[in-house]
Amino acid sequence: MNPTTEPTPFTPIPRLRSETAYARANTPQPIDLRLDANEGPARTPDEIAALLTTNPDALRRYPDARALESLLAQRLNTAPERILLTAGADDALDRACRIALEPGRTALATTP
Repeated sequence: MNPTTEPTPFTPIPRLRSETAYARANTPQPIDLRLDANEGPARTPDEIAALLTTNPDALRRYPDARALESLLAQRLNTAPERILLTAGADDALDRACRIALEPGRTALATTP
């Protein structure tokens, strides 16, 4: 690209050009989905104390995804074992490596 040339603006594929940003029902504002922040629901100090006493894993673990996988499978008309929800791309890559790699096998990793 010639450095003096302005970049071409991004244009979505034709079937997506009429789509609008996802918004909550009855709210005109789009949702700010910060998927990189690993944020859980806001909890009060009393709620956190109760979780520490009754279910400490609730504060440090992702919830069990099987119920959502089952619902998605029903919606997509497929078997639940064909649906895999992960805690982001790193989790997906970790799972793929765990099923494909073992001592004696080689993986090639690159950096951008």
